[in-house]
Parts: sequence; structure tokens; C-alpha cells
Amino acid sequence: MSAVPLGLFAIGWVLQFAAWLRRADQFWPSAVFAAACAVSAAVSAAQGDAVSTWLSLTFAVINALGAWFWWNRRKRRRAPRTLGAKSRARIAAMVTRLRERPSRPALRPVHGGAR
Repeated sequence: MSAVPLGLFAIGWVLQFAAWLRRADQFWPSAVFAAACAVSAAVSAAQGDAVSTWLSLTFAVINALGAWFWWNRRKRRRAPRTLGAKSRARIAAMVTRLRERPSRPALRPVHGGAR
């Protein structure tokens, strides 16, 4: 195996430990592992090892799907944070106004009573 995939795997594990300790996002280890597996697949394909190439490509796809999942989750979590303080204050004021307002009856009585 080449030094490039080994270095990428080492960086991936450092990022994975940081993610376990809540110091980093889970996206980065998955992305680095996917890149490391892709480079490893290229190296093993150049050496002519079909089994290692197949396994490396499989793990690259799995890690790429994991990175995609974590990226989408990260975007969803980041979306509310992009709202400014003014927008958050406006939403909070609207919620408090709606809570303070007396509730209206959902069903109105029928004139003459129910038959």
C-alpha cells in the first residue's frame, strides 16, 4: 500500500476520534475515509489486485454515502442558525402573541340547536 492512503487513513482516524469527543463534525471523517478508500482502490488496481480493488471501492462508496448523509444533516442543522437575531426576535414575538391571545372555539353552535 502507498503512503498516501495510509496518511489519509491516519487523518481520518484523528478526525473520527475528534468526532467521538464532540470536537468535530461527523462529515469530515467519512469524507476523508472515502477519499482514502478511493486512493487505495486506485493503488490496488495499478498493482493488479482485483479483490482489494473491489473491497476498497465498496468501502469508498459506503463512506461517500455516509459523508453525503452527514452533509445533508449538517445543512439542516445549520439552516436555523443562519436566521439573524432580528428574525429570531420576530418569530419569538409572534409565538408569544399567539399564546397570549384567547383561543377561539373551533365549532360554533348552530342556531336552533342540533337536530
